[in-house]
Amino acid sequence: MARARDAESDGFRSSVTTDLGQVPKKGKSVWKSAGFPGVRYREHHTRRHGKMADRYYAIRHRFQERNFEEPVGWASEGVKPTTAFHLLGELKQNQRMGTPPFTLAEKRSMEEAQRQATAEAEAQQEVERITVEDFFNGDYLKAQAGKKPGSIRRERELFDLFIGPEIGNKTFREVSPFDVERIKAKMARTDRAPRTIQYCLAVVRQIFNTARFQGLHDREAPTLRVKKPKFDNKRVRHLTEAEAEALLAELKAKSLKTYQQTVLSLYAGLRFGEIASLTWGDVDLDRGILTLRDTKSGRTRAAFITERIRTEVFDVLTPGRPDDLVFPARNGGKAVQVSAVFGRTVKELGLNAGITDPRMKVCFHSCRHTFASWLVERGADLFQVSKLLGHSTIALTERYSHLRPDTLKETVKVLDQAPVGETGTTLAFKSGLRQP
Repeated sequence: MARARDAESDGFRSSVTTDLGQVPKKGKSVWKSAGFPGVRYREHHTRRHGKMADRYYAIRHRFQERNFEEPVGWASEGVKPTTAFHLLGELKQNQRMGTPPFTLAEKRSMEEAQRQATAEAEAQQEVERITVEDFFNGDYLKAQAGKKPGSIRRERELFDLFIGPEIGNKTFREVSPFDVERIKAKMARTDRAPRTIQYCLAVVRQIFNTARFQGLHDREAPTLRVKKPKFDNKRVRHLTEAEAEALLAELKAKSLKTYQQTVLSLYAGLRFGEIASLTWGDVDLDRGILTLRDTKSGRTRAAFITERIRTEVFDVLTPGRPDDLVFPARNGGKAVQVSAVFGRTVKELGLNAGITDPRMKVCFHSCRHTFASWLVERGADLFQVSKLLGHSTIALTERYSHLRPDTLKETVKVLDQAPVGETGTTLAFKSGLRQP
């Protein structure tokens, strides 16, 4: 009878192959009953389990007109006949109730999916336990590697002084808009400028957005619900021609390079970064054009070589190769800041004496502001000035509109004129004013 059952079992279709070990090849051993209905085993011809040959157990069952023979595992790996029998009973119970899993392969697949889901949930929980400070000092600063060293240094300072003490030990899910309000209030108490407070809030927002991009959380930055301080940092002061000539004379006597850079800013409107990035390949003396690449607005624009720029700068310098910088730093690389000679000269000339408002103080950028102001004072069109400065919108150039000769004040004066066809007396009568 046993042989008959074993021969019959060979006709059962196995729905899954085992990954728990090598099943003995047919012919080397035969299936035998394990003493439980639907459970059988084969003995390995060489593999041992203690003193006995290792046994490989399998279960047989029928479901939806299909025969299944599914591997359970080796005795050496802890599988017993009762283990296989209980599994078979569980599957048959599920089949009767119509509740998966219906096969051992399906059960293992569901268990593996559950293990993966649990592992992913635990990994996500571990990620969400990362504090703001740990992220800032690690992945955030790595992500900011492309920024200028000065910008990274400034962000570190703001984090150490204001951001870290308030939210550094919290996870991203724990930080609320109220925490950001405390950062803002602390900075206000320590007399930080509105621009500095706004910059600090921008750093907080950037930290949150970077963490969100890296999958650490799925929240919006809490700064979105915090009102930003308003400020106006537009520079109002520009140099008179007398002040500019005095500054240039002093700079020429102290540092020819700083003098030439100042001439470029005063007479072509270049930012210092644009001057520092200028290469000889960008200088076209024949056409009188400077090509400014990768500017602050992200666009390439042209600046024009005036006669003074030609004679005071490019006629004096010795041209280099196209890729050579026109004004390299001492180490041969790109300069990152204007020479301290400029600031010392401004101080010696007293251009900032008694001035406390930063918008009224003279700095290197004031030269670019002066370039625009002089153009507008001479009647230049604001749209054309905007193009020369490389402004992204005309709104940035409108700060110079009060310098135009046809100012709004002149426009308002038309109210002093009588309407066409009426006398001043009639106008006065209509307005309710009595004439003497």
